[in-house]
Amino acid sequence: MEHPTMSFMGNYGGELVAHELAHQWFGNKITCSSWTELWLNEGFASYITALTYDFNVVHDSIYFQNILGFWKRDLFQYPNESVFRADTTDIRGLFGPNTYLKGAYLLHMLRWKVGDDAFFRGLKNYAEDTTYAYGFVDTDDLKGHLERSSRMDLTEFFKDWYYGKGFPDYTTLWTKEADELSITIQQQTSDPSVYFFDIPIPYQIVGPSIDTTIILEPRFPGQTFRIPFTASIDSIIFDPDQWILAKNSFITSIDEIENQNSFKLYPNPSSDFLNIDTDLIDFEVRIYDIKGSLIDSRANSKRIDIQELKPSIYWLEIRAKNMQERIPFVKE
Repeated sequence: MEHPTMSFMGNYGGELVAHELAHQWFGNKITCSSWTELWLNEGFASYITALTYDFNVVHDSIYFQNILGFWKRDLFQYPNESVFRADTTDIRGLFGPNTYLKGAYLLHMLRWKVGDDAFFRGLKNYAEDTTYAYGFVDTDDLKGHLERSSRMDLTEFFKDWYYGKGFPDYTTLWTKEADELSITIQQQTSDPSVYFFDIPIPYQIVGPSIDTTIILEPRFPGQTFRIPFTASIDSIIFDPDQWILAKNSFITSIDEIENQNSFKLYPNPSSDFLNIDTDLIDFEVRIYDIKGSLIDSRANSKRIDIQELKPSIYWLEIRAKNMQERIPFVKE
């Protein structure tokens, strides 16, 4: 227990000492004003414990990414939970992973969104604010300090990631033509309480002569980014440093899939029609949404009207005797 000035512990493992020591500031010097916001105590102590790995204090930084991976695997079991604890009579939920680990990951994502300088400066100001010293705070107090240090409006971020439930699942589709890289980002949410999670996404681009990271900020599902890019690309990696509490279903190159198939689609992306280039005579065309639900089917059609589809990523499947192949496409 983290009694002021004196932690009582059953052992002296580095993680436990770090967690309880962190409570001297986040929990004792400043205390959550309500059980609903217990993350201001426990999420902070959990993240500070992880930072002892990240900054190579007591623990080896090589394991920091492992910790983030462990947190993700645990939290993916709770697709309909938020950091904000509405039901304070649920003791198991109150003192569970969404308070401790999701609260910690919330801080990790805030650090990513505002940058290290604004993040740590904002937390220092928050911890040293005499208005709250040896008193009570709520999430808006923390939000205000981070907004002032970063000069960002974090209202949507906290609405999505703090009050909102669950996490996003991303599907990324890319294609490279001439000197342009096209990236379409589709996001599914695990709970309807959030329409779209607000977070910048880093993508690592790897090729024979390049290894670089770009940051994209989608504002709606199915948004397409077109980026001038001359270098050849072998692969694109979603969020390589695990800044985001998100699943990544797949990240695919349209060109790579088309090269493996017996038919081609063009233009892709498209806003109105898709043309199918195939030598098949007797075949069925099926269109699936990103969740895998069948939304259209027709026979022997080589020109498909997609004007009524919402902007997103879809799959077009051709079925014929002894064959079944799919190619993703983007409706702009």
